[in-house]
Amino acid sequence: MWISFISWSSYVVILSVIPLSGGLRLAGCSGDNDAIELIEHQSRQKTVCENIDQNEQLQWLFGIHNGAFGVLSNCSRPNQPCDNRLAATMQATRGSTTSTLTFVSAATRPGGNTATYSGFDVGCRYVGGGSSNTSTCPVDTVYPPSPPSEVSCNVSIDTRWNVTVSCDISKAYSSLNRYRCAFRQDNSSEETRVGESRYSSAASTNYTSGTCTSTFPMPTSRGVYNYSVIVYPGVRRVSASPHVLVEPPDTSPAFHCYTLNGYVPKSTTLVCTCNSPDLGQPEGRLQVYHGDTLLVSGNYGDGRVAFEESHHASSADNETVFTCVLDWATADDGDRRTFFTVKAAWENGSMWTTDATVVPVDVSTPEDDGWKIGVGVGVGLGVLVLIAIAVGVSFMHRGKIRPASVV
Repeated sequence: MWISFISWSSYVVILSVIPLSGGLRLAGCSGDNDAIELIEHQSRQKTVCENIDQNEQLQWLFGIHNGAFGVLSNCSRPNQPCDNRLAATMQATRGSTTSTLTFVSAATRPGGNTATYSGFDVGCRYVGGGSSNTSTCPVDTVYPPSPPSEVSCNVSIDTRWNVTVSCDISKAYSSLNRYRCAFRQDNSSEETRVGESRYSSAASTNYTSGTCTSTFPMPTSRGVYNYSVIVYPGVRRVSASPHVLVEPPDTSPAFHCYTLNGYVPKSTTLVCTCNSPDLGQPEGRLQVYHGDTLLVSGNYGDGRVAFEESHHASSADNETVFTCVLDWATADDGDRRTFFTVKAAWENGSMWTTDATVVPVDVSTPEDDGWKIGVGVGVGLGVLVLIAIAVGVSFMHRGKIRPASVV
């Protein structure tokens, strides 16, 4: 016998819907679950009222969602029969501290002339106990998506260091329109809730499908992070793959600039390379700044960038700073930096000088053609020439010209 709109005027009471209060608790309506779920086409599904005082008289209630309740069954004493008033449809039994309500008939999606449990609430309460000793919960007829064929989840990281977890659901049904996902992050020491989203707003009697997505900042503490999604209806935890390995870089990048005994001669071109064998996980990128101006930015995962400052060095460049930055994660405190300060020198007779300081450099060998760059591919960018990483850069020098490494 299916549930129909039964006349129970002599039993109707008005209660506010209270998901959880007092000592009584509906076991199927707590924690992550906010409804008693009945899977469609299954009969004799159950819910349990817990934490019952053995000295109290218990009643089961049934009524329109958020509306009037009727007394479904009186269970006056532990381990005694309950006077089930809709026994062909719902039956209650009582033990010492719990009472079980069995939904005898199979749950169905509403439609046509078929009556259903959908749209109703159930509850348990102490006789005369009032709302403080009442626990009620809505009943949801559901078709929960089954992983992996009907729900699958994946993890990705974008270039802004955001984690995106996305789930595709191909088939689901909830009579209460509970189509949502709750996203969890777990790094073995703690689990946190990182987002929630809906994948459908279809309030119909048909099955639905959709995609739920949540995007949030990538954690920057070292560890392995796993992601899972609680999919409603069904309250099933689905693992999302792959996991995310977070390892901040341990070392600063190496910064090599070619100089003459530590000085940059006037009218020469400054040529530098920045490299790092440790870009962290996920891999960062290398960038070079002159002061606050970005000169060149490598791709994520490339461990080397090179550049040449195409204007000729002059006294105005003296004490200016070039910085090689290992850009990792969104916060600047995750970046590692190496600096190169320009010491410009210019020829004064047979000596190189910087301001009034005499630089002990042997210039007996002409340096006019001392800077030569062999490149296969170059891209013009303002005053810069970006050198393709895969091709490489070769430097040939004479006399005392040599690279100065800053590590």
